[in-house]
Amino acid sequence: MTTQGTRLPAGVVVIENSECPPATLGLWKHYGRKGPAYGIGAGYAVSLGELPADGGSMTKNVSSWVNTDFGSSG
Repeated sequence: MTTQGTRLPAGVVVIENSECPPATLGLWKHYGRKGPAYGIGAGYAVSLGELPADGGSMTKNVSSWVNTDFGSSG
């Protein structure tokens, strides 16, 4: 995936190694958390067309997973 030189919307991070940060909606191009991936932080509204993917954007063929782990309070 090429994101170098591409400005991502506020609240969006590139997901590496299939690890979705806590309180984040993870979006992968392919089923099974494979391929280009982004995480959208809670409270941010982002159009899939703003997320670059091989040959276009994440508008089509997206798999998602929500990490609801907000951490433990002990």
